Formats: sequence, C-alpha cells, structure tokens
Amino acid sequence: MAPELKGKKKEYAGPPVDIFAMGVILFIMCFAKFPFGEAGDPYHKMMQATPENYMKKRHIKKYSAELLDLMVGMTTSDAT
Repeated sequence: MAPELKGKKKEYAGPPVDIFAMGVILFIMCFAKFPFGEAGDPYHKMMQATPENYMKKRHIKKYSAELLDLMVGMTTSDAT
C-alpha cells in the first residue's frame, strides 16, 4: 500500500500514489519479486536508506545504477 493512503484523514492524491505503484510494478517486472511488503517496513526502509545494500540483501546482482535510482525515487514515502 502506498504511504499516501496510510494513516488517518489523509486526502487521496492520485499522482503520488500512482507513481509509487508504478515503482513497485517496475521492480516486479525487472526482478520477478516484490520489493517489500508495504511502505515503512524494514525492506522499504533499507531500500530508501542504502539501495545497494538492499539489493545485496535481496540477492539481486544485475541491475543498473540508473534503474535502482529510478525505483528508489518512485517508491519514496514523501513524494513531494
């Protein structure tokens, strides 16, 4: 679930939620696995903080730095 939809009394903002979802789908299409369970879980936090270490922990060896940067940017919790 996108972080924009979690919590109380938050308005739905379509573009940030859609970009987050597209980032997750891009990850799935490239690596055939989900990047994390939900925004804010340990894998999501690791992906945002140390993307290269996250990829090592997930046993993903072949990827471009640009692709990783794109996916990290698309799945950030603060889409402003």
